[in-house]
Amino acid sequence: MKHSLVDDMWLLENQLPLFILKDLFALAKREVHSNLYEGISMSKLTCELWEAAGHNLLIGYDLLEEHFPKAEHFVDLIRLCLQPSEIGMQNGELKTLVAPTITELHQAGVKFKLGSSNHLFDIRFKNGTLEIPKLTVVDETQALIANLQDFEALNCEPTYVNDYVVIMNYLVNSPKDVEV
Repeated sequence: MKHSLVDDMWLLENQLPLFILKDLFALAKREVHSNLYEGISMSKLTCELWEAAGHNLLIGYDLLEEHFPKAEHFVDLIRLCLQPSEIGMQNGELKTLVAPTITELHQAGVKFKLGSSNHLFDIRFKNGTLEIPKLTVVDETQALIANLQDFEALNCEPTYVNDYVVIMNYLVNSPKDVEV
């Protein structure tokens, strides 16, 4: 049931402002057995639900906790967590690359390495090695990414999710690219 609930939580059309959910949670804490809620926060519940659902975007508890106070709603929370770290930024802007396909890079001698970063967008190229953080694609991944892109298109600048999708679209164009 948790998995199904979490999938619905991330749909753009189901978003409620987090300040409303926080207020309702605070009201519930006061009204119903407040001792049961001791040490529990809305952000902690969100993090535990995310982890219990087993999503594969490698967003750690610490990132969810860090960005929860700034998030407008759950989709915004995930978008904030997926933003690149300051390491991938230069003067407040992302370094832009025009990328050939994975197969073309491989043929040119580029090596590939599984990224160690917890930030999905920390794609790095250094000393002939392209480092890309792991993204495990499951049935729900496409819907989640599409919702993040829709939210970003309407509300956000810069558009990290869309940029990530564009880069991956350049890199992976064929079954051969996936194989490499």
